[in-house]
Amino acid sequence: MKVLVLLTNFFPYGQEEPYLETEVPFYQGLFNRVIICSLQLRKNHINSKPRDLTKEFSVIPVCKLSFWGYFIRLFYSILDINYYREIMRLIRQKRFTFRRLKRLTFYLVRAHYEAHIVREKICKSRIISIDDSIVFYSYRFDYQPYVGLLLSRNFPNSTVISRGHGFDLYEFRRPENYIPLRPFLLNSLTRIFPVSNQGREYLLDTFSAPIKKVEVARLGTKDYGLGEIPVTRTPLRIVSCSTLSEVKRVHLIIQALSKIEIDIHWDHYGTGELALDLKDLAESVLPKNVSYAFRGHFANYDLMQIYQKTPYHFFVNVSSSEGLPVSIMEAMSFGIPCIATDVGGTCEIVTDRRNGFLLRSDFPPSDLAKILTLYASAEPSSYDQLRKNARGDWELGFSARNNYHRFVHQLSTL
Repeated sequence: MKVLVLLTNFFPYGQEEPYLETEVPFYQGLFNRVIICSLQLRKNHINSKPRDLTKEFSVIPVCKLSFWGYFIRLFYSILDINYYREIMRLIRQKRFTFRRLKRLTFYLVRAHYEAHIVREKICKSRIISIDDSIVFYSYRFDYQPYVGLLLSRNFPNSTVISRGHGFDLYEFRRPENYIPLRPFLLNSLTRIFPVSNQGREYLLDTFSAPIKKVEVARLGTKDYGLGEIPVTRTPLRIVSCSTLSEVKRVHLIIQALSKIEIDIHWDHYGTGELALDLKDLAESVLPKNVSYAFRGHFANYDLMQIYQKTPYHFFVNVSSSEGLPVSIMEAMSFGIPCIATDVGGTCEIVTDRRNGFLLRSDFPPSDLAKILTLYASAEPSSYDQLRKNARGDWELGFSARNNYHRFVHQLSTL
């Protein structure tokens, strides 16, 4: 029997990892059984109803422990030979610090604990046979692939693969500038699938990853059809969608809008720890010609319905770091041109002056203000071409139907 074991953080519980909702339907027909292991659940997740799945899917929930719960399981780390090999690697590279040692210890304790829970539940339920052909698929490239490698020891006909996005891929995005066991994972996994060319080059250049093991597999978004075409650019309608966190730099949008004299309306979808600060900033600096609304969190399907029915002129993303932003893919699928910072894999979606505009990562807010002001009065044919290219480029490179069908077929043949 052909089995896929998907290692997630929360999915199908809660609202996190919404992009998996688009991917998982493509597993049907290629695998006899799909087992989803939700590895980081909290009490509020367990008490909530998981998202609907068909009968081919089984779910193994794993509850996250408290600090002391992990602490008393330190033996998981000190009995793992990779603990000492990684310490020696850090010492040789002159990168050893106690903060990195703490990160490594927690990494291994967590991986061993979660693998132990999943293994027990698999054996008890007998949903996998030792003779099955199994793909352990980690959706994140952090400690979760190590969970897959630990589980694969019990199943001789198994392979372990992982995706790589942004925060889970790039060490420089971490406070300690460190993600444990990178060389070990890159050599031990069957395949690593970063979601962008930039991510692939990072792994090859930084860790000398085996070139045949690292292959780009882009994410994709559903096709809801073209959005409503604006009949006027007064006001100019822009939209952004992200967490309200430091890396997303939404304050730069506010600063840019404060410099604009045209009539403009801005909607932001998403919330986060900086919500109150950003609302206060917007209230204090935005002039009367700028109307705005912080819309808060919406379920992905509901947000797509809004995009389809609202005549937005531009989608704006000014993050300091990205993987391959799904939020931009979603906007472009409706024909909404995008203005975004040239970070991570964003330039693989946004082509400057073709389907939107690329800003320097350290752009001054006046640059964004100039683009918006220019296109408020540009020739209709010029703006219409941006919309046409946005939709066409999405169809070519970021359609879920094309990208996920190809990716899942690869998994099924591993």
